[in-house]
Amino acid sequence: MNLKIVVCVSIALLSSLVAIIYFQSVNPDPLMKRQDEFYSQPPESNKDMVLLLGASHVGQLNTTKINEIVSETYDNFVVYNLAYNGDNPQKRFSSMVKILALKPKIIVYGISYRDFESKTLIENDWLRPDQLVGYILQIDTTPFQINPKLTTLQAIRDAVNDDELFASRRQMTIPNTPFFPYHEDQLVIIPNAAINNMAGTTEGAGLFVETPEKTRQLVYLKKMIDVFSDNEIKIALFSAPLHQTYLADLPDTSKTNFSLILDDVAKNHDVKLYNYTSKYSQLNIWANTDHVAYNKMSMVYSEDIAQIILGEAGN
Repeated sequence: MNLKIVVCVSIALLSSLVAIIYFQSVNPDPLMKRQDEFYSQPPESNKDMVLLLGASHVGQLNTTKINEIVSETYDNFVVYNLAYNGDNPQKRFSSMVKILALKPKIIVYGISYRDFESKTLIENDWLRPDQLVGYILQIDTTPFQINPKLTTLQAIRDAVNDDELFASRRQMTIPNTPFFPYHEDQLVIIPNAAINNMAGTTEGAGLFVETPEKTRQLVYLKKMIDVFSDNEIKIALFSAPLHQTYLADLPDTSKTNFSLILDDVAKNHDVKLYNYTSKYSQLNIWANTDHVAYNKMSMVYSEDIAQIILGEAGN
């Protein structure tokens, strides 16, 4: 009887995974589609490429402004922001071959607490079918980047031939930022007084970061640094900025362990590390507690990243 139950459960799991993969192939995740298009037909240019990597914290950078600043001194460089929502070192490492094919001269990688957040099997969507199978079989399913919610909604839209059904929020794109569309709420600055009222409810509350030796994401970050170094690509790291309300919500243990992670990278790798975690924490430039607004009044963030690139280009 027990064997029959195991077989039935296994068949059900496998059937679910096959169904999701099929729907994913027919209705691909928009991010995966953008990535496939960009990497399959990379931009043609006789200029040296600079890449900005990271999650949504990096996506909020104004690539147009950064290119303007960099080109004033080095007109042979062009900057591309390849940030995307939900990125972390393990996910980014799965794109290493594609990134190297672009032959970048400089990479500026933004990291934050969320990149090193401790996760368990039950937490943080780990019970998606692809991840559950990966956990059971001890294999990495990250490269598949399956998104059942988006896949299902897109399948329904296609089935009824109605793009307005479950319509996504309106979004805009900017040049040289292929993976990160912007929504209206990312463009508006929220007054500090309103953000301060969010104390105790931010994503930082309860976010737990393990010590360096227990953090799997740090292993992948170090692997990337080594690969970039072996390919003579300059790399600089920066810790992404956070609002004072978010920082106040973070557990002290996470703050300590994140600092240890930064120290570990700085001590064991020949890479410059810029700590911007609290640099703008009290400025009125925020779209929410952990993202600087994509706004003309928030250019200080993009200007500082441009200076990192200028520094690396001059070495």
